[in-house]
Amino acid sequence: MHAYKDKAGKKKANEISVGLFTYPILMAADILLYDATHVPTGKDQKQHVEYARDMAGKFNHLFGETFVLPEPVISEEMAVIPGTDGRKMSKSYNNYI
Repeated sequence: MHAYKDKAGKKKANEISVGLFTYPILMAADILLYDATHVPTGKDQKQHVEYARDMAGKFNHLFGETFVLPEPVISEEMAVIPGTDGRKMSKSYNNYI
């Protein structure tokens, strides 16, 4: 995941929060819970939908068809949501609403 790679490059291994590992799983659970066939997302969050697909595919392989394999839907004009300063909106940049 890109967030882990970003943090890992800047911090020591023991300074990285467990949230970096659990957040993608929670995001995938949110997607799979509702049997979403299509998930509107930005380019930078596409990997969460791909991770949800991977988890659903593995689960379905082991336990039978249970989860829908969601597809990301990325609108070009909204692929990156701009923050108040024009950069990508992010708490890290302190440019969110």
